[in-house]
Amino acid sequence: MNTMKGFLIIKRFLTGDPSVAMKNPYVHHILFKKGLGQKQQELVREGQGILRRNGVDPIIGEENLVWAPNAVVGQHSLDALEIVVKRLRDVEAEDGDLDDIVDALKELGGLASRR
Repeated sequence: MNTMKGFLIIKRFLTGDPSVAMKNPYVHHILFKKGLGQKQQELVREGQGILRRNGVDPIIGEENLVWAPNAVVGQHSLDALEIVVKRLRDVEAEDGDLDDIVDALKELGGLASRR
């Protein structure tokens, strides 16, 4: 089974199918899985560290997965990733707990799903 199909199965099992109004839906990692280029990869490593320290699996954790439209301009941009990592940094700096991290991911996932 390929990786994206696996994420699709996980997301459908956990939350059901995407909205029928969403064009070309796919399972999106709110904090990117890998990142494109050195700068994104550095940010991904930092963000994944924050998620792991707070009990969230950055690859298969439901908290970091959201239905989002695929092939949308800006969905995997450096700007989008910087927003995610900055928010996670801020939560951690304020001594946020798992619930705070999950709330931030929900908010950020909402942004991704509306792009």
